[in-house]
Amino acid sequence: MFFLFFTDVANASDFAAWRWCFFIPGTAHILVGVGVLFFAQDLPDGTYLKLVRKGERVTDNATTVFVNGVKNYRMWILTLTYGYCFGVELTINNIAAPYMNDQFGLDLTT
Repeated sequence: MFFLFFTDVANASDFAAWRWCFFIPGTAHILVGVGVLFFAQDLPDGTYLKLVRKGERVTDNATTVFVNGVKNYRMWILTLTYGYCFGVELTINNIAAPYMNDQFGLDLTT
């Protein structure tokens, strides 16, 4: 949509239009990111830094946080799911290329 706008309405060349297609959303992402960083609430109870300053939220030791993360079963399910998905992709990529080469005579770079 941006590409058509820049080529038709703004009379930009195709070479310049595709660059603008990345510049406009990138700028929007940066502006929204900065806005979220400064104005968003990062915890249900409030902003983390304000809670620590008031003494309502104590900072935990990094080792305690790490051990709690390792003990969390959800983390292990997520790790296994991600590993399974990524592992299947790599396996298929490594099996499909030689199979296509052997069965159909396709070049490995195809």
